[in-house]
Amino acid sequence: MDDLKHYIKNLANDFGFGHCGFAAARPLDIEFQHYLHWLELDFEGDMHYLSKYLEKRKNPLEILPTAKTIIVLAHSYKTPFEYPATSEPVGYIARYAWGDDYHDVLKEKASLIMQKLSEKVDFEYKIYVDTGPILERAWAVRSGVGWQGKNGNIINSELGSYIFLCVVLVSLELEPDIPAKDYCGTCQRCLLACPTGAIVQPKVVDARRCLAYWNIEAKPDVTPPQEISGKFGSRLFGCDICQEVCPYNKKNNFTQETRFYPRNGETALNLIEIFSMTQQQFSERFRRSPIKRKKLQGLKKNAEILFKNV
Repeated sequence: MDDLKHYIKNLANDFGFGHCGFAAARPLDIEFQHYLHWLELDFEGDMHYLSKYLEKRKNPLEILPTAKTIIVLAHSYKTPFEYPATSEPVGYIARYAWGDDYHDVLKEKASLIMQKLSEKVDFEYKIYVDTGPILERAWAVRSGVGWQGKNGNIINSELGSYIFLCVVLVSLELEPDIPAKDYCGTCQRCLLACPTGAIVQPKVVDARRCLAYWNIEAKPDVTPPQEISGKFGSRLFGCDICQEVCPYNKKNNFTQETRFYPRNGETALNLIEIFSMTQQQFSERFRRSPIKRKKLQGLKKNAEILFKNV
């Protein structure tokens, strides 16, 4: 099985994943208790789907009864681009949404890895890319992929936190990796930089105060509180502030996956163009893009908020 594990790691590397970790498929304990407490505090806001299928979130065997191992794949989306220096009214797009939808890209890559692995051994598997009741960050820590930073994101010492996670449950019994150690130390840059104080304590984020919650997750007909919308700044879709200040994101180890590069070289959108955008233009421009999640009405509402704050 050591040879098989080595083979999987090599495949992951071949398909552009920067790190591949392994954890035993056992029920979560303290991580799940922390998650329940987070829900009890209503920190999920209106994302009520996060409180569903709790048994599956706790125990991976509720998803795949034959699961023996959980493979966690981390893929960098850091690219050598920045936001434009311009006097025009623009709104910044979070880095994860500059290119194609990561759900599609990572699912495709993970499926190809599993297909190649199936040529060597017979097994069952289930792939998740932020698409089901899996606590990805808990498994990322257990598998040694990275530790949970004070901003709540998974941080890998080499890749930083600009990473996408893919979790694969497999019926193969593979040697678990050593869980990741926390190397945030006494650093509090992310806590101090958050404009709304959404990071209420290390590793705990109140989504109801998070800019990304309001400019991505919130329904178009829901208006953010003034104390939140007044701090949108130039953030049109998502917010990377807590990642931008992280020392582990200073390395220039860029992804080679060009599908995560900015579409049309755009890392920001002109607010005036958004106001005049038709549904057909929106659908064509943001096909297979994370931005399509917000819908045209929601994007225009975000643009209005930014325009008022100029």
